[in-house]
Amino acid sequence: MALVPATCTNCGANIEVDNSEEAGICKFCGTAYITEKVINNYITNVTNTNIFNNATVTVVDDNLEKLHKTYLFYVKSGRNNDAKNILAQLINEYPYDSFAYEQKLNSALSKANKTDMAAVQYIQLNNIYNELINALADLCTAVSPDKFEIFKKKTDPVLNKIAGILNIKKIEHEKSEAERIKKEEFNKITFMLSANKKDIVKARPVIVFQLFLFLILIAGGGAIGWKFGFLAIVESNKEASGTLFLMLAACLVVFGITVFCFMVSNIKDLAVTKSLYKHQKTKLREFNAKYPK
Repeated sequence: MALVPATCTNCGANIEVDNSEEAGICKFCGTAYITEKVINNYITNVTNTNIFNNATVTVVDDNLEKLHKTYLFYVKSGRNNDAKNILAQLINEYPYDSFAYEQKLNSALSKANKTDMAAVQYIQLNNIYNELINALADLCTAVSPDKFEIFKKKTDPVLNKIAGILNIKKIEHEKSEAERIKKEEFNKITFMLSANKKDIVKARPVIVFQLFLFLILIAGGGAIGWKFGFLAIVESNKEASGTLFLMLAACLVVFGITVFCFMVSNIKDLAVTKSLYKHQKTKLREFNAKYPK
């Protein structure tokens, strides 16, 4: 399989076709084609104007003309996405073709005129405004100054209208953004306060239980080791049972020390959580001072 350049016989778009297939479908207009015909229809001429001996010779690019007609056909048919693709192809392949930039501006103007400017959001209207500005700037380099003035006079009233509405919407937008930021900040502070408070409430009984368990284990281990271990070996000569009780006491003490280590770690975590809680309380006071009700 080999992809070769070709030109659709219906819409004139440049396409690539598989020369091992007899036919296919154009990806731009959806028309079926015969592979041999679209390959033969491919034109590599580039629009250019040359002067020879004071005579102007214009080389016409049939593909460019077909793309113009295809674009207008898509616009008339309401196939906006297809028209947008053709326009992008025109700008990419023929960057000095004024038709593409004129249509780009006309498309932006049409979009602006169809938009209910009072109803749309600030960001959407600002995008429409920037789209018009960019289209007008692109057209400036593609057409003569006189022709550009014609388009500018047609565009200026729309730009002025949008600018006036944008000024009003900008104030509303900034106010809305300020309220959103304020709400997000308040929600963040209250969420952290609530989370820290829950952690403090949960940690306290755990630490108390660990302290109680630690004291029992240490005291119990010490009592068992002394009474049933050491005294049993020294006074009653019960070395076997005494040794077992000493080992049991040692295990209880080790377990108690482990519990103590966990308790110390939890106390440190609780101290950090309390510090965070106080910090969030301070932030809440600052927030209330900054945004008094």
